[in-house]
Amino acid sequence: MECAILPDLVAVRDSKDRPGPVLTFSRRQWSAFITTLTPTTH
Repeated sequence: MECAILPDLVAVRDSKDRPGPVLTFSRRQWSAFITTLTPTTH
């Protein structure tokens, strides 16, 4: 997976299929996604 952090969005693609589709997310959507992957300590 490759991610490109751009000013207004984040683009994600499969590094093994470079000419294939690219998913784009707003920076807010990307941040929310990454936050769900980050473990929290309680």
